[in-house]
Amino acid sequence: MNTISLLLLFLNNSPLSYRSLNVIIQDMGKLIEKDISPHNIRHAIATELSLNGADILEIRDFLGHSDTKVTEVYINARSVFREKVFRKTS
Repeated sequence: MNTISLLLLFLNNSPLSYRSLNVIIQDMGKLIEKDISPHNIRHAIATELSLNGADILEIRDFLGHSDTKVTEVYINARSVFREKVFRKTS
């Protein structure tokens, strides 16, 4: 099934499998010459939430994790820390 067909299914409220969603996202990534996946998007959203002041517990709940240690991996703590320091010194 091609990306257009998958998108039409999605727009008609038909559930998408992880594989179908992955195909759509990867095809969209090709349009902008980026290798992306649903997993990359989860990481990016978690990092953005953290950079914009969301608490680790809020991010954990949003991602559906049961342990904050897993969430810490998702938010790429080192880059978040650097960004927060940069914003405070600017």
